Amino acid sequence: MAALIAVCWLASLAIGNSDALDPASLTAGAFSVVDDTANAFSVPVAMLDKEQAEAFIKGKEQFNEAWVVAPEPNGVWGLGPTFNEDRCAHCHTANGRAKAAEDGHEAELGLLVRLSIPGQTKEGAPAPHPAYGDQLQNRGILDRVPAEGHVLVHYAPREVKLDVVLHQVKRHPLPPFRRTAGFSATTHVSRKDFAMTAWQSVVGDAVEIRLEVEGVRSRGGQVEDEAPAALFDRSGRLAGYSAATPTPIWHATPVPPRPQ
Repeated sequence: MAALIAVCWLASLAIGNSDALDPASLTAGAFSVVDDTANAFSVPVAMLDKEQAEAFIKGKEQFNEAWVVAPEPNGVWGLGPTFNEDRCAHCHTANGRAKAAEDGHEAELGLLVRLSIPGQTKEGAPAPHPAYGDQLQNRGILDRVPAEGHVLVHYAPREVKLDVVLHQVKRHPLPPFRRTAGFSATTHVSRKDFAMTAWQSVVGDAVEIRLEVEGVRSRGGQVEDEAPAALFDRSGRLAGYSAATPTPIWHATPVPPRPQ
């Protein structure tokens, strides 16, 4: 009962003041939620009835439930022989918002490594590897079945040009009232440049990157009342600014082919 009340309370918060929002911002229509916190993707839609709320609770329980190798008692039987994680929540960590692997670390906890060979399936998808399929399984049953392989991620810098716009440089209206500069920056990158060519007809090739940056004066810093005009053109754009974008380089540890 307590869990059901909690779901109903979350659902009431989810809808928020949606009537005051631009309808175009409700990307899921009546199923949209108004929440920008870390829990946004865990909030149920607002119009769930009692039966649907109970189904939501049950689904969330199963999402976090561990799978085990029989006859282990503490979970659902059926894990393995190779796998990525032992429960849905570990693959879909942070509700599908896993962090990128650190340089030199393994791709895991929400990061999947897709496999393919030259060619396409009849549906137009990348052709899977004949032995390993279309996804690397980086875990196996301890002392019984080895993992298919492990992937370490290394990054190499790649320079991209940013189109930067200075919005304002003025004192912040809230304490401690320090001088603040607001910038926007945009750039475009090609997926092909990062060796990503799958599903181009669906997701395209060009990726737009947008940055919203706010710089706040340090307590002991010296900042002029206005930004140097020579840095910007008449439109307020800072030309020629560049930044380094990391390019992932994948190194896979080879393992023997899976028995056919």
